[in-house]
Amino acid sequence: MKNNRLSRFAIPYVIWMALFVVAPIIMVVIYAFSASVGGFTLDNFAKMGTYTVVFTRSFKLALIATAICVLIGYPVSYKMSKEGPRFQRLAMVLIMLPMWMNFLLRTYSWMAILENNGLLNQLFRKIGLIALYNNIFGTDISFFRMINTQGAVVLGMVYNYLPFMILPIYSVIIKLDRSLIEAARDLGANSVQVFRRVILPLSLPGVLSGITMV
Repeated sequence: MKNNRLSRFAIPYVIWMALFVVAPIIMVVIYAFSASVGGFTLDNFAKMGTYTVVFTRSFKLALIATAICVLIGYPVSYKMSKEGPRFQRLAMVLIMLPMWMNFLLRTYSWMAILENNGLLNQLFRKIGLIALYNNIFGTDISFFRMINTQGAVVLGMVYNYLPFMILPIYSVIIKLDRSLIEAARDLGANSVQVFRRVILPLSLPGVLSGITMV
């Protein structure tokens, strides 16, 4: 009976998800199979082959960003799990803090950093890096082109989605049974063997969850 009363608090969340998540997806599906004059059609999918290059590039950038998130996220998660509660709380706040800002605002902030006259290029000019590059390669550039490149896209995705890789891995590692690690050490396993044969296999669910989310 108590659970039934508590479940009522989930009603606003269910309504919110239905209106702003489920309903838009249903509308996209309906439009995908609808002709401009109405009625069912498959013509919208007839020219999908012309976008093969775009699809391939999108999947490539997604895979690169995911791989980078794993390479960065796993060591960070592992380091957090080995530290004390105070460090873990501070690290969690620092990881979650950027997510409190609007996604679009964060993206535009990176645009201001990476643009041709942005903060990075201004810094490179002041420290003489661009002049050094011109002297070495015989060029005459006044900025490094970083905006509107595939590298900038990957950087933006890694920045925005890295917390979604760190948090699942951390939540799995922190809950590992420490007696298994102690048992492995008692049986003569060194730190590398403990990580490779105990921690890494048991943390794979968190890695897979992070990959799925990113």
